[in-house]
Amino acid sequence: MEIDGRPAMDLLRRQYSATGMLDLLKHPSPRPHVKRIGITSLDLFLPVFTHLFGYAQMGGSVAVVSTFRITPENGAEPELLLDRIVKEVLHEIGHTAGLVHCRAPWCVMHPSRWPEEIDLKDAAFCPPCASVINKTG
Repeated sequence: MEIDGRPAMDLLRRQYSATGMLDLLKHPSPRPHVKRIGITSLDLFLPVFTHLFGYAQMGGSVAVVSTFRITPENGAEPELLLDRIVKEVLHEIGHTAGLVHCRAPWCVMHPSRWPEEIDLKDAAFCPPCASVINKTG
């Protein structure tokens, strides 16, 4: 399914509202117990953040991941981009399951401010985070 992100565009910032993108992903509503994760090349923001790699409806059904700031320079290293996307998707799925950021630096739920911080994490949940994911199914 393709979504037109233009309604989420903030002309002053020349970026796309992460909450606006989630609103676009909510329609039509996903079936119960289904998560809808959008992947976009658009530059996302929240008013309190200059940029985001992803954003999720906490405990909800939708999330979005942006490749805008995690793509390696010159499009090189497609495997690195894919690895970053996988980690960010898992991270946002964790938020839809109700997880907050984790203190374990290797856990996929650890926050990342820079793409290189994504690279330091595993594409896996630490045992405490995994137990929450397993309970939410």
